[in-house]
Amino acid sequence: MARLVKQVNLTITDLARSKAFYEPVMRYLGYEIVVQNRRDIVFAPADSDSPFSFALHWSRPENRGREHDRDAPGLHHLAFDAESREDVDGLYAFLKETGARVLYPPGVCCEPDYYALFFADPDGIVIEFSHRPRRESVRSEAAPDAAQGGVAE
Repeated sequence: MARLVKQVNLTITDLARSKAFYEPVMRYLGYEIVVQNRRDIVFAPADSDSPFSFALHWSRPENRGREHDRDAPGLHHLAFDAESREDVDGLYAFLKETGARVLYPPGVCCEPDYYALFFADPDGIVIEFSHRPRRESVRSEAAPDAAQGGVAE
């Protein structure tokens, strides 16, 4: 049996700045803060008892001047599933209002029914919010930006 992801922890450089960015975005995505202390902020689904959590962890001082590089070893991007294209458009409108850095506005990407938005958090971590009406096996999918991302075949 495949095990589901239980948690995602991101290392960030400024806890207050990241909270100001993530709290409203995660609320839009259906999450709420369940733990907050001087080094961490933890979000969990607001409408379920799911064991999944999404956490922000303050980086070491010597690393606080660097922006995330998605093409270096480590996290490439984080993706959340949208309920509809309108859901994607709604987050896009919200991000524009808040002045967030949108990398690719909502649009069809790679496949006719793959509708995605890409944006970056204050540390440059790329986040995708996408909708696809029919789900097919992940095994047959290519990452939406694999061809542009320098992935060797």
